[in-house]
Amino acid sequence: MIAAILATNKGIDGFLTKPFDNIELRANIRNISVRKRMQQFISEQVYREIKNSPDALRPTYQEASILFADIRGFTRMSQAISPEIIVSYLNNNYFAPMGEIAYQFNGTVDKHIGDSIMVVFGAPVAYHDDAVRAVQTAIAMQKKARKIDDELKKKNGLRLRIGIGISTGNVFSGILGSLRKKEFTSIGMDVNIAARLQSMAKEGEILITERTYNKLADGGITESISTEELPQVAVKGVDEPFKVYRVNA
Repeated sequence: MIAAILATNKGIDGFLTKPFDNIELRANIRNISVRKRMQQFISEQVYREIKNSPDALRPTYQEASILFADIRGFTRMSQAISPEIIVSYLNNNYFAPMGEIAYQFNGTVDKHIGDSIMVVFGAPVAYHDDAVRAVQTAIAMQKKARKIDDELKKKNGLRLRIGIGISTGNVFSGILGSLRKKEFTSIGMDVNIAARLQSMAKEGEILITERTYNKLADGGITESISTEELPQVAVKGVDEPFKVYRVNA
């Protein structure tokens, strides 16, 4: 037992005591493999909840907060720099640090779309403060981006200036795809709205919907997070213009 505890504390993925049979060995290898794949997308806390609740990944229609982040001026930069440098820049200076921030706030990195990142708060595991953590994630991302941008500017001329959009509402979440490729993802109008707000956001900006703002107000967070109401906006697919708020990061 002491050896098992020491091994776990040192970061060992699994531990078996002798004697063990092949069934037990295969089961442990399968669990470790699943855990490693899941940890590419979700935090350890979310993984534990999914593991303890077999129904966590079943298709659901539930409220979630969707965050989209995108690099400003990326197309222009990518045309002037070699593919090898761009790949290293994206992985090391953008996807990795921004994904780590999302994990820290228990967000699920849904996918990377070009230079965009989609993060879901509320699926596959929902918490009472999903919208709050989405906004806190956005603020932390902007702060980190500014720091990385300053470092890049001194080295090779690459920049990291991002715009972020967040929308809260009911989305469908489940495992979608073909026989060859499946993924757990969320779809719905608020996914589209978050993407639209992200495209409207200027570098360094965080734009959120009124529903997201109301969630902050309900949690008393608007006292510690500075926001300002902007003129109503109209986006494709939405019948009426709606309120948008800027979060001052």
